[in-house]
Amino acid sequence: MLDLRTGDILWETEHKEMTYSGILSPTIVDIIQDQLANVNVHKAYFRTAEIFSVNIMKEIPDPTDSWKGEIRLPEITYIETNLKPNLKLKPNDRIYVSLKGDPGLTGYFDIGSWKSNIPLKEIVPGLYTGSYTIKASDKVTNSLIIGTLKSKNGLTGKKFYKNGMAQFDSSSTN
Repeated sequence: MLDLRTGDILWETEHKEMTYSGILSPTIVDIIQDQLANVNVHKAYFRTAEIFSVNIMKEIPDPTDSWKGEIRLPEITYIETNLKPNLKLKPNDRIYVSLKGDPGLTGYFDIGSWKSNIPLKEIVPGLYTGSYTIKASDKVTNSLIIGTLKSKNGLTGKKFYKNGMAQFDSSSTN
């Protein structure tokens, strides 16, 4: 792969995809198998293209390795909430979120994709806390709590709470 701006080679690989559709296959068994497989030429070309694509995808390097030293996303070391597995939230229950990470950033949390950008306040350098009170009109079930730290440059680091989900008790919200 070539960087068209600079002309630098970003990465390169070798590939050896082959299709045999003639009598020059290595063995008689291969000749028969390949002739049967290549009856439909379009399928044979697609199969070869698929093999090529899969092999190339394995070779493409992770682009973050090239700028890892230059750009650093905000780091979140942990996120905690008061949620417990199978805890059903009711109106006026409160979700508390605590997040530890890089200091001096803007923090917020989301309740799934349903409620976003609930602010977190940095109470001591690197420790952010916030909460959300469940309303009777909230009708969401099984939502992840996702904490976010955002730098002044707009770079964000995210981490989700793995030990429980926000589950609303549907019988009390109707």
